[in-house]
Amino acid sequence: MFIGLLLLNVFAILFWNFIWKRRKLPPGPTPLPLMGNLHQLANFPDHGGAGAYTHFAKEYGPVYTLWLGEDPYVIVTDYELIRSIFLLNFNEQTSGRHFFGIAQFVSGTHGIYGITKTHGEVWLYLRRYALSTLRNLGMGRSRLSDEMLIGLREVSAKLRSDIKQNGPCNIDLSKLISVLNGSSISMLLFGHPLEEANNWREDMDDFWKVKAQISILFRMFSWWLRHFPPFSTTFKLIDQTLTAAYDLVDKEIAKIEKRANLSRIYVPFRWWTNFWIQFKTNYAIANGFLPKCDAQAEDYSDWLCSAIDLEHRPFLPYTNAVINETIRLVNLVPFNFAHLTLDEVKIGNFIVEPGTPIVPQVSKVLFDEKLYPEPHQFRPERFLDDMGQLKKSDELIAFGIGKR
Repeated sequence: MFIGLLLLNVFAILFWNFIWKRRKLPPGPTPLPLMGNLHQLANFPDHGGAGAYTHFAKEYGPVYTLWLGEDPYVIVTDYELIRSIFLLNFNEQTSGRHFFGIAQFVSGTHGIYGITKTHGEVWLYLRRYALSTLRNLGMGRSRLSDEMLIGLREVSAKLRSDIKQNGPCNIDLSKLISVLNGSSISMLLFGHPLEEANNWREDMDDFWKVKAQISILFRMFSWWLRHFPPFSTTFKLIDQTLTAAYDLVDKEIAKIEKRANLSRIYVPFRWWTNFWIQFKTNYAIANGFLPKCDAQAEDYSDWLCSAIDLEHRPFLPYTNAVINETIRLVNLVPFNFAHLTLDEVKIGNFIVEPGTPIVPQVSKVLFDEKLYPEPHQFRPERFLDDMGQLKKSDELIAFGIGKR
């Protein structure tokens, strides 16, 4: 009797996992219970797992389903299809946001807010407010570049001094870039620069590492893990840290109106921008400028030897090509933010039901051999025409596409 019930339960679980829950979704690799396809993604560690999306696209086509834990994601990998769905024909049907992270369980956040985590009227309001605030802070104006230029000169002087003292091989660019970037943002938001003596960068690095780890665990094994050790200890640390930060912001509201909104965007924006600038700077120097310094000296000598601004950009085609190629190869967001279908949507040859997460998988486009021959090679020349001028590349969508 017991063996019969056990076999029946095993059969029910297998039927649910391999057949029933997948019946209305595009085809894709077979998921394991609880794990989904995470074990298969782990087999493609290079370039943030971009090889996995290319591999699955060859086997299942440009639209397929991946499972992260027990959550299905419809992956769209073809550029023209992505452009059609998320740009040309973007509407409320695909404007939802599928978000499953720890913020909804942290007491200090009072729920899920933010442009990347909301949809509907809340998202529209936040988007309008954010764009208005960023414009007031200098986005699209010379003020922002002026602040960066002043800081860049200071960093350049500090860098030369450090090279003379310690040599070029013992320089930590990440610290210099962090101070430069943080000071520029701090000047715009709060009116004072970020002092290098501030040591909270290390604390924030540790915090974001822990947060990333627990976010992955939540996607794999769902929210209930926060109640069990050792995950409960990690979650408690996250909860206390975030709650303390939000409590501090709440106190500032009484002093300066809107201080809360500015402070809430400062920490994640600065961390994300630091990471991006540090990686791109190191990658571009190592792969773009140093190996080609003789052949292309006339192009980027000004870039290296003097401070320039955006008005010089048209005169530096090779520099722009290196930046484009670095953006492509860095693969900053290996797995893009998932949209949520709010109504029935046709994606390629499939009808996707409401409430289904869909992902414009940009990393697949960036490493598409049809668009970029030898995609894993660093070749800035692919962005230059026969005259050595910068070519327009609509397919370079490293930061996503469309309003979301």
